[in-house]
Amino acid sequence: MNKKESILFVTTSACWPLTDGKRQRSWFLLQALASKYKVDVLLIGSEKDKLIMESNAAFINQLFFIELNDSKLFQPGYPSFLLSKSQKQKKETVKKELNEVEKKISPSYYSFLFSRYIHPLLMLSLDIKIKIVCDVDDIYFEVQQSKIRNTKDYIKKLKLFFFYVSAKRKIKKILYRIDYPIVVKDSDRKFFSIQKAICLQNLPFGYFLNKAEGPNETEINSKSAQTTTFGFIGKLSYGPNFMGLIAFIKLIWNPLLKKGFQGKFIIAGSGKIDPSLEKCINASSNILFLGFIENAVDFWNKIDVLTVPVNEGGGTNIKIAEAFMYGKKVIASSFSSRGFQSFIKDGSLIVPEDNKDWMEEIQNQYSDSTKNKISIKENAQKVFDLHVWNRELLDYLNNTNSINNTNLL
Repeated sequence: MNKKESILFVTTSACWPLTDGKRQRSWFLLQALASKYKVDVLLIGSEKDKLIMESNAAFINQLFFIELNDSKLFQPGYPSFLLSKSQKQKKETVKKELNEVEKKISPSYYSFLFSRYIHPLLMLSLDIKIKIVCDVDDIYFEVQQSKIRNTKDYIKKLKLFFFYVSAKRKIKKILYRIDYPIVVKDSDRKFFSIQKAICLQNLPFGYFLNKAEGPNETEINSKSAQTTTFGFIGKLSYGPNFMGLIAFIKLIWNPLLKKGFQGKFIIAGSGKIDPSLEKCINASSNILFLGFIENAVDFWNKIDVLTVPVNEGGGTNIKIAEAFMYGKKVIASSFSSRGFQSFIKDGSLIVPEDNKDWMEEIQNQYSDSTKNKISIKENAQKVFDLHVWNRELLDYLNNTNSINNTNLL
C-alpha cells in the first residue's frame, strides 16, 4: 500500500503512562494500526490526557479533543435526574461538540471508525454512516454482573442492579451496531451480538515493553534452593485489585501465618493505594509493599509465584501472561484465570476452589523446590507472539474494505 488509508481511533483515555494493562493494550493497538493506516484520534477525556497524548504519540496523524472530566455524564444506566443542573449543561455542550465532529466522519474520508471500548460509542450517534470496529475488551454484562455478585452491601447491590437493567437495552443496541467486534477471550463470544468477533487475546505487554530476558539460568539455579516468595502486581487504586488483595490477606495469608507459615508476600503496582488496603497491609506480617516501581523486572526477579485473587471486573489479567513470560507459576482465582485455561494442564497455572484450597496450594508451592521456570517461559513464548497478534489484527481489519455495512440503523 503506497498511500495509507485514514481511520479514526476513538478513546476516552490516554495510552500513557504505560502503567496498567488497559493503557498498554491501547498503545499496542495504536502502534499496529499506525503501521498500515494514517490514524486520527478523537479523545473524549481530560485536558491532562490530551497533553499526554500530544507529547507521546508521534504516530498519531491528527488529534481531535473534546473535554469530558465527569464520567457520570455518559455512564450506562445512570439516570439524568441524578445529574445536577451544571452536569446536564455540560452534557449538552459535549453532545454539540460531538455533533460537529460527527459531521466530518464519513466513509469518503475514513475507512472505518475504531472504538477503544463500548463506552465511546455511548456518546456518538449510532446512525453514523461508517463501518465501526470496536475493541470491546471489558464486556459490560460480565463486568456489571461480577460487581453485583461480589457486593455485600444490599443497598449498593440494588443500586448496581438498577443501573444494569437500565443500561442493558442501550448496550445491546450498541453491540448490534458494531460491524467488527474484537474480544479478549473466546468465552466473550457468548454475549449478545458478538459471536462473529475476532479474539485478540491480551499479551504480556509489559514484558515486550521492557524487552526483558527475565532471570538467567544461573539465577534460576541459585534461587531454587531458597524458599518460595509470592507476589502481586497491578493497579492498586483499581477496585477489583485492592478488594481482592484485602480478602486474600485477611482470609488466606494471615490465617496461614497464624499456623506458623513463614512465606513472604510482595506487593507492587501503580496508582494511589486505597486506604483500606494500606490499613490491611500495616496490620499484617511478612508483607513487603513496594508500591510503584520504575521497572517491573525488579518485581519479577523478587518473586517465584504470582498470586491473583481478583474476583470481578472484565477483560483478562495481563499480569498472568507476564508471569508466564518471566517463568513464574501462578495461583489465581477461577475468575482471573479466564482465557489462560491452557496453562492449567502443565501446572503453570493453579486454580484453587476455595480459601482452604488456596492455603494448601500456597503451602505446597512454598516447599516445592522444582519450579521449572525455563519450561514455563518457553511454553509462554509459543503462545504469546506479538508479530502474530499484529498480523491477526490487520488481517481482520483488511476485511472491512470488502464487506459492506449490514448493521446501519
